[in-house]
Amino acid sequence: MTESLAHPNLDWFDSRYMRSIPPAQSGKEGIARILRSKGAGRTCWAISEDRKLDAKEFELESVLAEIVGCGMGTILSCVPGKLAFVESENDRFILER
Repeated sequence: MTESLAHPNLDWFDSRYMRSIPPAQSGKEGIARILRSKGAGRTCWAISEDRKLDAKEFELESVLAEIVGCGMGTILSCVPGKLAFVESENDRFILER
């Protein structure tokens, strides 16, 4: 299933919790600031089509530097069940409950 993260079906995600990222904040630093302001800690859990990232815990800033703009589908769980970041080939957004 992780291989389909590059082109996820947006129906996978509840649209009530999808938050767009303002273009001025769509880089790795801006995304980190947004996630921190919403309660993200120092680390997050990655679910990724990139095998070297999948099912591992990372420091938030370092993994954002690795995934933002790379085109590999990845979900970062920042606060389990409450806050995540989604990066795919065509979309980039935050899931916030």
